[in-house]
Amino acid sequence: MKNLTLIIGGISLLLNIVIGLIFSSYKPFNIGLNSAVIIVNTLMLYLFGVSQIKDGFKISLSFLFLIAAVIEFILALFVPDTWENNVALIMLILLFAGQVILYVIAYFVSKIS
Repeated sequence: MKNLTLIIGGISLLLNIVIGLIFSSYKPFNIGLNSAVIIVNTLMLYLFGVSQIKDGFKISLSFLFLIAAVIEFILALFVPDTWENNVALIMLILLFAGQVILYVIAYFVSKIS
C-alpha cells in the first residue's frame, strides 16, 4: 500500500504535467502549484503509511487528507497568477498547515497512548 501511494502520486503528477502541456488555458503557475499539491499530499500519505501512528488515526486521517487534497487541487486550478492579494493561495497554505498540525497531533497522541 505504501508503494502504491507513491506510484499513484507519480502517475497523477505525470498526468497533471501532460494535461498542462496540452491545454493552453492551464497556466504554468497553476501547473506548478498543482504539481506541488500532488507531491506534498503524496508524501504526507506515504508518511502515514510508514509511521508508527495507530491504525485508527491512519485510516481516518488518510481519508481526511484525500478530501483535503482534492479541495487543494481544485483551489490550485483557479488561483490567479499573482502572489499578491491571493486569497486562494492563502487558503491552500492554511489547508496544508492544518494537515501538518493534524499529523503532529496524531503522532503525539499515538505515542502517548
